[in-house]
Amino acid sequence: MVGFRFPAYAEGIEVAAQRCPGVINLSFGSAMRYPSIQDAVLYAVHRGCLVVAAGGNARETGNVPTFPAALPHVLTVAATGRNDAVAPFSSASLANDLAAPGIGLVDAVQQLDGTSFAA
Repeated sequence: MVGFRFPAYAEGIEVAAQRCPGVINLSFGSAMRYPSIQDAVLYAVHRGCLVVAAGGNARETGNVPTFPAALPHVLTVAATGRNDAVAPFSSASLANDLAAPGIGLVDAVQQLDGTSFAA
């Protein structure tokens, strides 16, 4: 993913983990498994955090596993639509732990879709 600075994300997870127990929500992903992200997630879990990650929006491109969502100890969330069926874009993965509404969620000015919003 061009533009993503995964070492900076690892640092952010570690900073958040210093304030745990709590929830850390991760709405980014990569097909590459970055050791720094994996180490930061483990640090957070050991500090008592619940690490939640968006499952990814890659159903149409082959459901490639994404990290950190596919890491052990991460609660991974897929997206559902209004009829509670899996959203057509939501990645199908054995790493998915649960699914939540992820279509037509409304913020102040627009409707939003994606596993990030489900998470």
